[in-house]
Amino acid sequence: MLALAPGFLAAQDPSLPDAAVADNSFFIEEGYNQEPGVVQHISTFTAAGRSNRDLSYTLTQEWPFRGQRHQLSYTVPVVRPSGGGGGLGDVLLNYRLQVGAGSRRWALAPRLSLVLPTGSVTQGRGDGSLGVQANLPFSYQLSRAVVTHWNAGLTHLPGAQGLVQTGGRVRRTLTDYHLGGSIVAPAHLPLQLLLESVVTFESEITGTGRVDRSAVWIASPGVRGAVNLGGVQIVPGFALPVAWTRGEADSDLFFYLSLEHRFQ
Repeated sequence: MLALAPGFLAAQDPSLPDAAVADNSFFIEEGYNQEPGVVQHISTFTAAGRSNRDLSYTLTQEWPFRGQRHQLSYTVPVVRPSGGGGGLGDVLLNYRLQVGAGSRRWALAPRLSLVLPTGSVTQGRGDGSLGVQANLPFSYQLSRAVVTHWNAGLTHLPGAQGLVQTGGRVRRTLTDYHLGGSIVAPAHLPLQLLLESVVTFESEITGTGRVDRSAVWIASPGVRGAVNLGGVQIVPGFALPVAWTRGEADSDLFFYLSLEHRFQ
């Protein structure tokens, strides 16, 4: 789910009128690239699943490349599935192109990511396949106090590995889709409320070797704040996402911390 939560990949757009924090969503990606000369370090921690025993940490760094139009970033997950060992998950290498923004109320930043098979399939930390992920984030400021963000995208793994009951492995092609949206208010204050919602259409390899598909809906109310200390902006955040799948609901815990500063 963290790989399909690209809200960790967005940057701040200072052109939004009076906006204290234009970025820093949790599960929805915004349409703003990182400002020229400014780098952002984002850490997230999630306790999910039954009894919150599925633990995940991600570190994302976002760098502008020759200005705000182009952005490069990477996301490194460390996960410990319930009943499994902890370790590195599948790493993402990301590129985003800035469209819009500036003095406009809208912004668009298409993203293309390379999925690296760095996580262990046996331990349940990865899919064992090189893949691609694409996302189309769109942001629109309804008013001085209210900003909305919208996402649509997919993840394609042409050679995903799965463990079967006979003890061997099979390879299958997996394609997941996601749609999402959020509303943030009041956008002009340093303390903001977020309501985010994401629907993912997931596929996984079962113990019999077949591909099983399911839909997961996440609704996540959250809060974030912003503190400026010298040339560093610190944004902590917290959310209580609830995930529904196959008629069951899980209440999760989500923690967020962003550090943003100039490097030029």
